[in-house]
Amino acid sequence: MCLAHLPGYAPRGTPDRAGQAQLTLPELDAAIGRFIREVYNLRPHSETTMAPQARWEAGGFIPRMPDSLEQLDLLLLTVAKPAKSTPTGSIS
Repeated sequence: MCLAHLPGYAPRGTPDRAGQAQLTLPELDAAIGRFIREVYNLRPHSETTMAPQARWEAGGFIPRMPDSLEQLDLLLLTVAKPAKSTPTGSIS
């Protein structure tokens, strides 16, 4: 939805696609950020019929913050340990 409208876009099969590039990486990053903020987040989604930003603001998706900085530190320092399955199928 975004890339096809940027300068230098070269669809698959275009000879020398890399040579078509006209944007620097910072320019590409800025263009994608602008697209997300100004187009994608404001366009209604086909499944929900709501724009992502409106759904985020209306649906209570904002996570509850810990009561103290110490609790926040503990959450951020927690390291998830991957589960390991054994030949018998048990998980430890």
